[in-house]
Amino acid sequence: MGNGSEESGSAAPTLTVAFVGAGEVARIFAAGIAAHAGATGRIVRFRGFNAGRRNRPPYAADFRELNAQTGITLADTVAEAVAGADIVFSSVVADQAESTGLAIAEALGTGVVDEAGVAGSVSGASATDGASTMDGAANSGAAPLVIDLNATTPEAIRTVKAALDTAGARFVDASIMDTVPVFRMGVPLCISGDPEAIAAFTAADLGFTNVRDLQAEAGTASTAKVLRSVVMKALEASLVESFRAAEKAGILDVVADSVVATFDDMLGRTLVDDLVKSEMLHARRRAAEMEGAVSTLEDLGVSAFVSAGARDHLAHIAELMHDRTPVAPEATPAEAIRNLG
Repeated sequence: MGNGSEESGSAAPTLTVAFVGAGEVARIFAAGIAAHAGATGRIVRFRGFNAGRRNRPPYAADFRELNAQTGITLADTVAEAVAGADIVFSSVVADQAESTGLAIAEALGTGVVDEAGVAGSVSGASATDGASTMDGAANSGAAPLVIDLNATTPEAIRTVKAALDTAGARFVDASIMDTVPVFRMGVPLCISGDPEAIAAFTAADLGFTNVRDLQAEAGTASTAKVLRSVVMKALEASLVESFRAAEKAGILDVVADSVVATFDDMLGRTLVDDLVKSEMLHARRRAAEMEGAVSTLEDLGVSAFVSAGARDHLAHIAELMHDRTPVAPEATPAEAIRNLG
């Protein structure tokens, strides 16, 4: 996979991992992969690329430093990030997932290959940068493995897979089924794809501890994620919508206390806190995710009334939060609601 070689003069195999989408998920996974690799005697090099609304080339110094803390060196292009990589993670906003996957496929498909079958990197990186041997599973010249973590539609996943097949890469559809900052490397992952790609994911031994192989084609894991979102995002949207109305009616504490009590004591308090405050932070990304959910439900012949409403609600919250600073992590749901105005 990737270069399939070892560091010159060192017996420790080296793995090069690229994150296209160098956000919180990338940093958490990089830290976990590095810790696991250290315990198994491997060296890992991380590269990243980000093109978000706020963090994009040329990157601010604090964003570079934030990623450097987990070993991620930021690249200025997708091609530079993925050149010579053994494993490429794609983790971006849902409505950018397909275009990002196609950009990765283009970069991998047009990479410069030397006589030894080593993909050369962009911007002057050496041909040995990113050499890897993954517990004996990767042979010289083996195809890179692209792991798509995006909460996007099955149709988008299939489009990306087709492009990556053409580029000679292997592809795993990997859906994150819970909260990464809470569960970290133990976050539930559903994976689907061709058997060869699934075998490569398993052989890579990246340190994920809660992986469920759906033993199905790529697009199946993303379908599971989208249908989970129908429940979770609509629940968040209904809480925020109800609480905003309760605040305007002067009875926010009454309604919030009642809802929390229904959710079963302390677990309920934690759940409501998480649902309300996380919506404020991630409304724009989740609105894009629910756009995909609406499309998927309609493709399945199911009317998407609830999902469409959640999508529109999330887009509205994103606009309200555009010029506001999110509340502190220790804030209550009521404080988060009042912050919306």
